[in-house]
Amino acid sequence: MRNAIVYATAVVGLVFLPLFALSGTEGRIFAPLGMAYITSIVASLAVLLTVTPVLCYYYNGPGLSDPAGTVDAPPFAPPAAVGPTAGLQPA
Repeated sequence: MRNAIVYATAVVGLVFLPLFALSGTEGRIFAPLGMAYITSIVASLAVLLTVTPVLCYYYNGPGLSDPAGTVDAPPFAPPAAVGPTAGLQPA
């Protein structure tokens, strides 16, 4: 899954590279726009690969990635969010 996101980000970045070859008024208008877009996409990718998995792990508590249950749930997590099936009622 991550490889697909990384490749899609690279393709989007490559698509915007020709904007930097524009000269004249077009280059002055669209080059900063392309730079801002590429920067935001790369920053989003960095957050996706680093921060999001850690936050999900702490928020969900011990689960599939920690079957032994050695990590405590964070103190800010509501009781229904501790564990993958906590808070679910039987049918």
